[in-house]
Amino acid sequence: MARGTCHNREKMSKEWFHFVILLHTFLQNFSLTSAIESHNQAFIQTDNHLTYIGDGRDFNGIPVEVIPGEPINLISRIEQENKDIFKSNTVKFEPSWLDFQQQPVGMPIMQQVLVQNTDTKNNLHLLSISGSTVHFHCSFFQEKMVPPGGNTTFDVVFLARQEGNVENTLYIHTSHGSFTFHVFGVGIPNPYRLRPYLGAKVPLNSSYSPLIKIHNPHGSTLQILEMFASEGDLHLELPTGDLDAPKNLWEIPPYETKAVMKANFVGRVVNNHTAFIRIKTNQEQRSHLLILPVEVEVSSSPGIYSPSEMIDFGIMRTLDDPATVQLKLMNTGSKPMHIVSVSVSPPNDAINIEFRPTKLQPDIVRHTTIAHVTFKASKALHPKQMLGKIIVKSKNGEQKIIIPYQATVYHGSLAYNANNTHFFSARDRWNYTRFMTFTNTFNFTVVVYNVSIPSLVKQYFSILNFTKPVSIESRQTLTAFLLKFHPNDTQLHFTTYLTLYTNASQFVIPIVVYNGLLQVIPHRPEKYKGQFDFGTMGMSETRCMTFTLRNDNPVDVHIGEITPDMNGTTVTFLGMEKGNGTMLTREHNTSDVDYNWLKISPYHFAVFSVNLTAPDYEGIFASDMLITTQFEDIWIPVTLRTSDGSLNTIPEKLIFERVFPGKNPYKVLQIYSSFRDFMEVTSVSFQPSDTRFYFEPPNNERILLEPFKNNIVGNIYFDSKRECKEDCYVGLQTNTPAGQQWLSGLGLDKEVADTDQYLFTRLQQKWDKLEKSEQNTANVTIEIDTSEVRGFLFSAQSHLHWPSLFRKQKIKFPLTQIGNTSVSDFIVENPGNVPVLIQILPLSLYPNPQTIIELLSQRYDLLDLEQYNPNPQNPVPGFRKHIESTLGVKPHKHSITTVLQPGVKVKVRVGFQPRDDISRTSLILIRNNLTIIDAIVVQGQGGRGK
Repeated sequence: MARGTCHNREKMSKEWFHFVILLHTFLQNFSLTSAIESHNQAFIQTDNHLTYIGDGRDFNGIPVEVIPGEPINLISRIEQENKDIFKSNTVKFEPSWLDFQQQPVGMPIMQQVLVQNTDTKNNLHLLSISGSTVHFHCSFFQEKMVPPGGNTTFDVVFLARQEGNVENTLYIHTSHGSFTFHVFGVGIPNPYRLRPYLGAKVPLNSSYSPLIKIHNPHGSTLQILEMFASEGDLHLELPTGDLDAPKNLWEIPPYETKAVMKANFVGRVVNNHTAFIRIKTNQEQRSHLLILPVEVEVSSSPGIYSPSEMIDFGIMRTLDDPATVQLKLMNTGSKPMHIVSVSVSPPNDAINIEFRPTKLQPDIVRHTTIAHVTFKASKALHPKQMLGKIIVKSKNGEQKIIIPYQATVYHGSLAYNANNTHFFSARDRWNYTRFMTFTNTFNFTVVVYNVSIPSLVKQYFSILNFTKPVSIESRQTLTAFLLKFHPNDTQLHFTTYLTLYTNASQFVIPIVVYNGLLQVIPHRPEKYKGQFDFGTMGMSETRCMTFTLRNDNPVDVHIGEITPDMNGTTVTFLGMEKGNGTMLTREHNTSDVDYNWLKISPYHFAVFSVNLTAPDYEGIFASDMLITTQFEDIWIPVTLRTSDGSLNTIPEKLIFERVFPGKNPYKVLQIYSSFRDFMEVTSVSFQPSDTRFYFEPPNNERILLEPFKNNIVGNIYFDSKRECKEDCYVGLQTNTPAGQQWLSGLGLDKEVADTDQYLFTRLQQKWDKLEKSEQNTANVTIEIDTSEVRGFLFSAQSHLHWPSLFRKQKIKFPLTQIGNTSVSDFIVENPGNVPVLIQILPLSLYPNPQTIIELLSQRYDLLDLEQYNPNPQNPVPGFRKHIESTLGVKPHKHSITTVLQPGVKVKVRVGFQPRDDISRTSLILIRNNLTIIDAIVVQGQGGRGK
């Protein structure tokens, strides 16, 4: 009789999986050892084949690969030897088929099959099991020979690798014939948010290193006890790269996700490699085994490779901001590869790809970003939009790489009343509590296991009645906790946030404390804070002053009235825009605005103009302007002084255009006086104080204003380097460490591209920061006091910009006959006030160019180089020798290198000699210590003569 089938299922499950993993590694390295020649049989899954190990009697110890779809043909020899045996009803299976139902991906489940020999005379010899499946695995038969009426068992394991329905057929080969056995299962998401790592392809001697993150779906801490791999070339490392780590690295708090390990596979041998990662936790039960298959193809073929086998956008919610991932590739070939397209398949509105054709340079060490792939959860309305493929193609179809992508989108949110998070800080509303009620619009229960507020605002807020954890079922509305506001001061105004930690990631809830007050911002600097001072004006003279009312509150602020209390004064509404600015970005139509009840929307600003006509007699005048809202009355003093005569600047406003550090322009300040008496200028000051603006009088003499004449007072300068010193957005001193590093690149060594990229990026980041913060425009009010008139005000403005050494940005050659040469020229000019060191070269000469334009096979040549112009009068060689003697570096002999003094211009000739009739585009580069890199586009096309 067959051996009894009663055994410990849990023990067998663990031991069998250890055995499968170890056996798989053993087979890849010692496939012909004596262990295979034993009297046992086994299945082990490798890639898309199921490998059968037979006994020595039947197969001479040689592993047999069962090709998908042809399981019967592979055992034709067996059937031929047993041709008198045919498929009969003498073998029964209990159950007759297996349905594993739903099982999480990466979490195996095992079921046992009973094989019965119902023949009353003949023994049943069990030969093998074959099939084509990566999701189902089989164990040994408990007994190979079953006597009449006896039985034995084997185990089938379902290890889902993907979500969705899986079904397959196993073929059981016996001495009574071959029998089919059907297996079914459904893969569902892994509760620990783990997935198999399948489909990676790496070049020989490189590595594949996915980061393993584990989510804790339990209400208690998840402890990772052990992780190990089955493959010799697959190593597990700590995420930090350290050898040791504290115990809490593998402790995952409830409902949180943490990176616990990095798998590092080294591709030493060209082959398809399969391995398994086993994870043991303190939650381990028979249904909680964690086994992750890892499949890596190692190839020696040159081409394009991706460091990731999949783009995983992770878990997103409908209202989350779009997630962007860099698409990086490596070119292991010997020549640059033209990447012409990056597309998504099938088309998906939720995916946006930012890409432009580029050339991927050969590099077996570093990966290069060629595109940015963005997933918008708000547009992913169908499950089919959550997965797909990114297809990268090279020119002429030389190479194509397909990278799968996936995202998990939770449709829904925790809805709440935003008014409950707005707190008015008036004194009579102190110490009140809000019910924080949430509606769960997800299709699953949301567990809130923690709530926090920043430590800096705990003096104003307290969280009450929160009992961990709070479960909110789908479509349920529930008060999770109370939020108490207890300010210790009046007129508080700030924004903070409340963080909810849930099993659906973190929710950040803005909290706004407001006082309803408006910010009054005069566009002319205030001589006395809170006062509109028009200074000294001529009698009946008209002036205007603009100001901004900014609403930083989350509620509308209504302007009841704006009432100036001085004759001849009016207030005009100029426009309203969103943001925290002060100046309007465009002209607004205000003809339909109701001035009696103007509303300033939350986080908007409104701009007004106060237009004042001075009295027709001399004196000092003061009044108030009243602005009323539902929250406050604003009183603004308005002052001026009148005198018989007036002062006017020529021009009315001083504007400095296109300035930058290294260019300090000046404007001649002229003042026309209509006063009858001479007066002396006693002071010139700037409001607000700005060291970049400064005044220089002529020859340090007394400055007199002659009546009814244009009087030169002096020069107003703007020098932006007075503020940024040696840390400006352009300009590199050659005596600094960074400057010395840049100088060493004049020889165009292979590291010059990295140096230029680093320095250029650093300068660009400074410039971008200036632009984003609107600090690229400087405004001041210049105040002039004289012996008779005090507080004469006028304005000055400076506009910073990113300079260029080229006058034109593009050269287009005429159609040129193949073999002939067309010549053009361009001007290189130093626009600043300090010398600039320049090096001019064609793109083809630049080492390892990481540029956005294709490198041409035909070169554009600089015709002033001595190889094209051997004239002894050619100054180019002397320029290089001067640089070498003064700075101690030797510039590349095929570049033009010199120092441009302030305002100096150099004409450079460039030639185009086509070798075919294809349109060509390239760059002429100019390395310089002002902007690091500047360039001019050159275009040309060859033609064939008739």
